[in-house]
Amino acid sequence: MATISVAGQTVTTSSKAKTTTVKKTWTQPRTPDGQPDLQGLWSNATTTPLERPSAFAGKQVLTDEETAELEKQTKENRNTDHRQEIGTDLSKTC
Repeated sequence: MATISVAGQTVTTSSKAKTTTVKKTWTQPRTPDGQPDLQGLWSNATTTPLERPSAFAGKQVLTDEETAELEKQTKENRNTDHRQEIGTDLSKTC
């Protein structure tokens, strides 16, 4: 194996003047009536709700136990597999 030196191009003073950046400020998109435009892709792949449950109103931080209970409730509410509730075990039908 050999070591090879690599040199890049140097920036000349004339090219420095051409590369000035303009800092733009971001503006929140608005609907025609002036409200914030919330269009886009939304995901429910989190246990953090969009709105705080009323049970936790006024609390800045949840305890570990409260967090675990909220995650458990969220998992139960999102479970759409109700086969055990109706007594059907599809694994035995094949």
